[in-house]
Amino acid sequence: MPNTLKLAPHYWAWLLLSLLLGTSLLSGLQARPLYKVQEVRVAETAREMLLSGDYAIPRLNGELRLQKPPLPYWLSAASYQLFGVSAWAARLPSVLASLLTALLLFEWLRRNAALPSGTVNDAKTQARSHYAAAINSALVLATSFLALRYGRSAEADAGLMLWISAACLCGYQVVTQNQVKPWPALGLALFSGLAFLSKGPAGLAIPLLVTAGFAVLEHKPRRLAALLNWRCLLLLLLVAGAWYGWLWLTMPDLLQSYVGKQVDETFISGNHAQPAWWYLAHIWEFFMPWILLLPAALYSLYQDYFAQRKASIPLPLKFATLWLLVVLVLLSLTVNKQTQYALLLAPPLAIVLGYFVATLNKRRWLRWSLYLAVLGLGIALIVALGKTLGWSFNSAHAQSIFSNNLWLVLMPGIMVLLAVLNWRVVIHPLATPVLLISMLTCLLYNVSELQRSQQTDKWDARNMMLSIMQGHDLQTQNLQTQNSQTQHLQSQALLQLAPGDGALSFYSPGIVAVIKPEAIAPKLAHDGHLLIIGTQQPTLPGITALPLRQVGEFTLWQLSLAHAPSSSSK
Repeated sequence: MPNTLKLAPHYWAWLLLSLLLGTSLLSGLQARPLYKVQEVRVAETAREMLLSGDYAIPRLNGELRLQKPPLPYWLSAASYQLFGVSAWAARLPSVLASLLTALLLFEWLRRNAALPSGTVNDAKTQARSHYAAAINSALVLATSFLALRYGRSAEADAGLMLWISAACLCGYQVVTQNQVKPWPALGLALFSGLAFLSKGPAGLAIPLLVTAGFAVLEHKPRRLAALLNWRCLLLLLLVAGAWYGWLWLTMPDLLQSYVGKQVDETFISGNHAQPAWWYLAHIWEFFMPWILLLPAALYSLYQDYFAQRKASIPLPLKFATLWLLVVLVLLSLTVNKQTQYALLLAPPLAIVLGYFVATLNKRRWLRWSLYLAVLGLGIALIVALGKTLGWSFNSAHAQSIFSNNLWLVLMPGIMVLLAVLNWRVVIHPLATPVLLISMLTCLLYNVSELQRSQQTDKWDARNMMLSIMQGHDLQTQNLQTQNSQTQHLQSQALLQLAPGDGALSFYSPGIVAVIKPEAIAPKLAHDGHLLIIGTQQPTLPGITALPLRQVGEFTLWQLSLAHAPSSSSK
């Protein structure tokens, strides 16, 4: 065996993480339709930037969208430029952000983590435990169900997790560095600014509060003076505030309305208001299967470092515990609570659990508990495969499903390769049950996603636009018009009833603009006829609605004034 394989185990850990997480996150990206509201908003807004060439002002269905900062739209638009407009390209920035967060967490812990004194017998054992804490944390972070869900979605949350994680880790370096260097403070400013440009105030609040709290906890408040350096302040101002400054100079009224709406939705009213304890009640379902270890991990943390004072708590673990508490308190204080926001809890929670799992060798019950989890996940995977492929296995059906999901086909082979690397090549930094749980979780989630993607209602928006673009039978039995009239209708711009669905625009060559009910009559008076897509029949006085085509929940209606001559009257 070449000596290099023994001398650089972290290179193999990087390879293991990249292959396992990369294949899991990339699997089925194009096979899943865009239908979730939050995901469609980012994907379609980025597409409209590409269509118009205006990257400064986000628009959705042709209307201004200033509810969120523009960085996620810019990243998806850049992906479109490189790979073309597709669901795959829209989701790629989130995939990269999730993978980079896991690798970043691994590398930071590899350089900083150390198990408490007295838990290892020699340098070699300590080295193995050293890597185990790092790679366990990375896997726990990336293979929980919540991370797998939003790490493959076009939404902004995976990117926000990356920028906040990078900013917090730079804050750790600001406090703990032996010699004061400028790069950690500059990194904190840069990544906090990018986080703010991704989703607003949380991107600044979390890194700054975590860094300040850690400095006070470590009795090093003077280290915070590095953040007041003019270079840091200027960098933060440029990254976080340049777009807002431009908006204030060009559209001050819109900026004021945007800021007011953001504050109202976050702290006052919100469209998703929940009680303060909501995250505590749901964290158990967000971070399955690893969250089952949390009670034991917290008890171990208390016993080892507080109750019996066996050893001082390692700095990375102390930092992660503070980080977890800060995020949990801030999320609990906000009125608006949604599942994807809990993704910000994932990095510090992964560190806490990663440290606990690294003590596997001295806790026999923990090892057997993990093997029981492996058994449970294996059974769940068999059930999911049965539901997806059908219990009476049909090879043709299986081939049609997997032909569009190449990454899912490759995953088992890649996982076997990773197991061989871990057991035969690397110096065993990763316990067998941890690797098996990670692999089975990735497979189970991807098979479940494949099953959901087969649900026909998820494809309604795409199929409706495809049928219209291909000219499928706009002349139905209910529509008796001359050929010239039919061609005129097909050439009309499509509209959709407010509030609209961005997926209709995404799957069309142009933009399906939104129209409010009160604007329909004046436009009809001008145009004579309107083609409108909606999920419910427009019922307006003096207006007739003729259904032309229905796909799932969507119906294409031809609207006309009731008193106007209509060749389709019964």
